[in-house]
Amino acid sequence: MPPPKGPRLASEHGSNLSSNFTPNRVSSQWQSTPTAFQAYRRVQATRTPREQEAEVFAIAAGRLRLAATDGTEMDRVRARADARRLFMTLRLAVMDPANQLPAPLRASIASVCDAALREVEREKTDFDFLATICDDFRAGLSTQAAVSAA
Repeated sequence: MPPPKGPRLASEHGSNLSSNFTPNRVSSQWQSTPTAFQAYRRVQATRTPREQEAEVFAIAAGRLRLAATDGTEMDRVRARADARRLFMTLRLAVMDPANQLPAPLRASIASVCDAALREVEREKTDFDFLATICDDFRAGLSTQAAVSAA
């Protein structure tokens, strides 16, 4: 049976949202220090996909907060681009018919993503609002990971 098409949440289907936010190629810096790269891969291998997804939201929240406070114009552009990519990816993942989350939860998550994407496109983006959304998703993923481990 061929694998289902479309994006999926790691916690439900084994894919990894964090793969969209890490380099696919090994940079020259990593090539020159293979032990650092190997150590990074070992650490990532010990973390659950849910923990990795929570980290993606934590990183995004940090970048958004920097953009909101004393970040440069480039920090704001990057934060908006990262938020757009993150929320578009999440929305696609939850709207995939193969996604196993309950339909009402999927619809709620998609609605939050829509609100975040509207905010990203505003001329005066409220970076704190977007960072709070990321914090909430991170907390939810962290809570679920703790509940699952118990």
